[in-house]
Amino acid sequence: MNQAFFIAVAGIILLAVQSSVIGDVAPSELRPDLTLILVAWSTGWIRFPVGICFSFSYGLCIDLMSGAPLGLMGILYLSIFVFLGYIESYLQVTGVARNYISVFFASFIIFSAVSLARAFLGDTDIYGYQFYWVVMKSLSTATFSWLVFRLLNLTWNEYSKIVGTV
Repeated sequence: MNQAFFIAVAGIILLAVQSSVIGDVAPSELRPDLTLILVAWSTGWIRFPVGICFSFSYGLCIDLMSGAPLGLMGILYLSIFVFLGYIESYLQVTGVARNYISVFFASFIIFSAVSLARAFLGDTDIYGYQFYWVVMKSLSTATFSWLVFRLLNLTWNEYSKIVGTV
């Protein structure tokens, strides 16, 4: 229950920051995906059943807010949660480099899937600028993940002291 409450509150806060503050500060190519960073962070700190439910429902909220086909981001976030959990549990790679590389590849997969979904729906065409957009968004998300991971780790440690989960 404590993990579900923490991740839900963190999700609401990061969703509000991403939709209001980040949109005004950074150009669209450089806006990091804070929701993806939260899903990537939760693979190491949140139990599997809570993380699965959170990542799918969080993706559905993103779909409702962005106008994407319902379930697209939910399935993508769910698969990214499982994939990053697999990487963390079986490869035993730790550190900042693992976080950066895993968030980069996760965001590359997500943004590529979104671009392909938009192309299939006829909203846009596939051309060189789309690849540039995917790479720049992935780089900015991976770079910004360092700060968000540190903030989430600090907040989680303090929250755990208060509720007694450590």
